[in-house]
Amino acid sequence: MRPILLALLLTSTLLIPQAHAQEKWAVSDAAMRFKAEVDYQPDSPDAGLIATIPNGGALPGPFPNAVVLDSAGKEMRSECLWNNPEEGLAIIIPVPSAPGPVWIYLTGGSSPTGAWTPDSPLHPGLLLYTRVGHSTLDDARSMAGDAPPAQGIRMGQVPMIADAQNRFGPSDNFASYYTGWIDVPEAGPIFIGTVSQDGSTVLIDGKIAAEWPGMHSFKDGLTGKKGTTITLTKGPHRVQYFQYTSEGGPMSELIWHLPSMKKPLPTTPMGKDFIQSGTLRITAAELRSGAPAALFERKAVSYLAFENVKQFVDLFEFTVPLADANKDATLDWHFSDGFRARGPHLFWPVVRGTALTAKLTASGPHGESSSVRRVYPDMLPKGATVDNLSTRHDYAEGLLNRLKGAPEGASTASSWPQSFWEILPQVIEGGEAKDLLAFLFQRCSGDLKNLGADDLRRLGDIYYDELKKDKATALPILKNIVASETDPGDQFHWQLKEIDFDLYEAGDIDGARQVAGALRPDTFRGGINDAELKVIALGDIELAAGNQDAAKQYYTNAQAINQKSAGSTGFAGFADPSRPAASSHAKEGFVITAADSMDADWRKRAVLRNSYYTEVKNLLDQEALDDARAKLDAWAIAFPLDKMGGDYTLAEAEDAMKLENYDRAQRILKSYRTRVDLSPQLAEVMDTEWECDSELQRPDEIKELAADIKKRFPDLPLAKDAQKALDGQMPSPLLGGGARQSPTP
Repeated sequence: MRPILLALLLTSTLLIPQAHAQEKWAVSDAAMRFKAEVDYQPDSPDAGLIATIPNGGALPGPFPNAVVLDSAGKEMRSECLWNNPEEGLAIIIPVPSAPGPVWIYLTGGSSPTGAWTPDSPLHPGLLLYTRVGHSTLDDARSMAGDAPPAQGIRMGQVPMIADAQNRFGPSDNFASYYTGWIDVPEAGPIFIGTVSQDGSTVLIDGKIAAEWPGMHSFKDGLTGKKGTTITLTKGPHRVQYFQYTSEGGPMSELIWHLPSMKKPLPTTPMGKDFIQSGTLRITAAELRSGAPAALFERKAVSYLAFENVKQFVDLFEFTVPLADANKDATLDWHFSDGFRARGPHLFWPVVRGTALTAKLTASGPHGESSSVRRVYPDMLPKGATVDNLSTRHDYAEGLLNRLKGAPEGASTASSWPQSFWEILPQVIEGGEAKDLLAFLFQRCSGDLKNLGADDLRRLGDIYYDELKKDKATALPILKNIVASETDPGDQFHWQLKEIDFDLYEAGDIDGARQVAGALRPDTFRGGINDAELKVIALGDIELAAGNQDAAKQYYTNAQAINQKSAGSTGFAGFADPSRPAASSHAKEGFVITAADSMDADWRKRAVLRNSYYTEVKNLLDQEALDDARAKLDAWAIAFPLDKMGGDYTLAEAEDAMKLENYDRAQRILKSYRTRVDLSPQLAEVMDTEWECDSELQRPDEIKELAADIKKRFPDLPLAKDAQKALDGQMPSPLLGGGARQSPTP
């Protein structure tokens, strides 16, 4: 059985004048018309074709009445199945005899006309009507008497009578009414039963076949205890199923047992057992005034919920399917909580249970129209996982829309529920959501205090990685963030980023020194002493300036601070970087100091420091960029002296390369190469630097590097490749993917 469409399918084709009878406005008093094509044929001709059109004030009123013409201009029978001014209109027509599209003209009447009745030759199916806030069987039965069901009732086509939720709204305190025709495959005594929670009644051909009133669990219905055996002929029979749920755990299920069934327990009739109507697809809409039609669809695509999120956050998608046909139209969204947006497509997060309406206003050269609809899930959406990139992207886009659409004068802190702040760090990974992060850090820095300190620092790191890609704009933004930051600890960490930018992006050592002079570390957060971070930054400045002895002394001091903060008994005190070290090796790739050797647990620390490179490398290979950066930071804090070594240099460069920041990686690698005579990592450092120069298309840098390789490693295979570069050829990379080569003793 083909799938049943549950909602209107609209295409992006505008009504284009064509050479046929409907080129002119055929119904003079109609305010609006639609062009429709057959999307799915019905199972039988008398099941007809159903067209569903969203309303919310977009259609002429107070009651939009339809006049339907076939492609030859002949009027067709049409009957109204549903008219809820807040939601939509549904009509049924017979299958047209003339090929081509049909035309639906709508006039605004003072009362509904042409409602479908059971006496009609058209037999629509299978339909479900639901009403929220009414929870008795009488409420369910009353929907069958409306002609057609109107205010407060939702409607749609469904494949079968079997639901464990309300398809059209909240699943508490609602009534439901299914109606259609079931195709009995064999004549004889047939058991008809119900499985429901709470009360339910089943009618076959207008007579009660099963009844289970009152509030109860559905369990007794599973064994066929709630129903009767009736004699039916083969073929279609009208079925009506009424059910209500007062609170939680709804269940609506029709069951039967046919004479030919061998198993004793009844089963559920499937979609193939019901006669289904066909569907019409609206392909164009036009107002008589010439204004664009403000028709829109909304659906809840998924929800997010985490352990610390107290309320589910549903992500809604709003679409204007005919927007492409109205390219001159301006589409403005106005939400009842004061938020605004613009455009034909919108992701919008909503805390579940929030009372909210969305108004779309479509404005064009010939006027405007609008519609207003409530915002709640037609069905409970599926749970989303942030492991999925597209999910993170959609939620990040929705959060950015909420930020941009905040009521005038309102800060994001007052306009965002706490649940949004809780999901924000979950939906952003490295290299993602640059626009959202830019809006937050440049325009909402004060509101970011709603985040925990760890989440704020992580998002700051991600934003900085994105920010520094545009060197022309990054520094002014960084300086502005530093100047506007009111929290001393957060200001301190943005100053560290400014130093980092000066050193590795701009190559401005004097600028870094100036910022470092303003550093005021006075915090101790999450076990990290800001005093240590300042000393590490001072060491970075000296290392970039080529003052290795001073850099080593700063790193030694930082390592001592770290061990003291951790309660180590091996604290060796501060050394003065301005004084020469007792033993100086200007070209040294690995340093062990008293702060290491005096530590009673130095062997464990040695094992730990040797594991960092492998962990960072593995995380980068897995594209876990946030975790890799966190591991690098932890490495620098635990063993600052390793920043002078080859393993840390390679790891830091590879991290930058993952972000396609080859310029930064090349600076780091070249700095190491030019200050080290010999180390186990030097060959790989050169190979990685070669790769960066190739990506950056810097032949002069490659030639300089090639000459250095020839000088240092004349007997290694990479020297032959270096010679090719000097001869005008540019092989890359030298070592074929970064396999380490140790220098010849």
